[in-house]
Amino acid sequence: FFCFGTAEVMKDFVLMHCPSMKSIAEEIESHVLCKDHCEIFPIQWDHFSDGYPNLFVKNAAKLPGKRVVLMLSLYRKEGIFEQISILYALPRHSVRSLTVILSYFPPGTMERVDLPGQVATAKTLCRMLSCTPPTSRGPPQVVIYDIHALQERFYFADSILPQLQSAIPLIVKIMETDYKDEPLSIAFPDEGAFKRFNKNLPNHIPTITCMKIRQGDKRKVSIMEGEPKDRHVIIIDDLVQSGGTLMNCKNLLLELGATKVSCFVTHAVFPNASWQKFAEEPPELRFDKFFVTNSCPEVTEELKNVDPFHVLSIGPSICEFLTEYL
Repeated sequence: FFCFGTAEVMKDFVLMHCPSMKSIAEEIESHVLCKDHCEIFPIQWDHFSDGYPNLFVKNAAKLPGKRVVLMLSLYRKEGIFEQISILYALPRHSVRSLTVILSYFPPGTMERVDLPGQVATAKTLCRMLSCTPPTSRGPPQVVIYDIHALQERFYFADSILPQLQSAIPLIVKIMETDYKDEPLSIAFPDEGAFKRFNKNLPNHIPTITCMKIRQGDKRKVSIMEGEPKDRHVIIIDDLVQSGGTLMNCKNLLLELGATKVSCFVTHAVFPNASWQKFAEEPPELRFDKFFVTNSCPEVTEELKNVDPFHVLSIGPSICEFLTEYL
């Protein structure tokens, strides 16, 4: 008989996770692609009386020769030391391979130096990850979703392989199903977001590009290109912090005649609970839907059942990646 191609088959692997990634790890373990190939090995995340980590990898004697997937979250800087400690320890257990899932890369917005004295902390974290020891079959790989600046992949040394993934397919699926009969437009808060994401979005949907103009000490949002009138506009960006730019874009689009405005961002950073102002807006001014992923689970646990937020899981996307690249 003739074989014209074979489907990727999931390989068996061990899954480990930091405490905040537990729910996504359990989702991966039960996913149809992984459920017969994945086993979670627990890690003890305790502390000594002086506050320093007391870490213990359970079932460590079974690790030699295993493919290991380690899910980390560096959203809170207080947990970086203990997670890096686990990361550096695993290759010394003679694991076959090591895949690190780092869904959000926190210092990604500090990737360059504009003035003498500034420190590009994105480069610093890349150095720390690049110091991970090699496995018995070669360098580990680190998976990052929608890193803020694509050139940051070159900050990693050759001792680790960055795998840059995107959560954009999640919102594309919603556009093609839930919103297939609506007059959609896609808006970008700035030209950088347009250049970054436009090529990964359906080309039949009209786009709107916004821009920020400085007026004294304030920044005003204006539309550089596109027409929102009588359209359901979805704003797309990689992350949200205070949310001021997204809110200003939304208000402008409504003023210019958009029937409703939704939003999608991969990383719901929201320092100091800044998400609350979106929930407190009057219904007539509020985002119709504010889609985020659970790449920052420390935050998105608080957003469940809070309008207008809808949390999309990156778990299935991680499973698809593991099927192809593990």
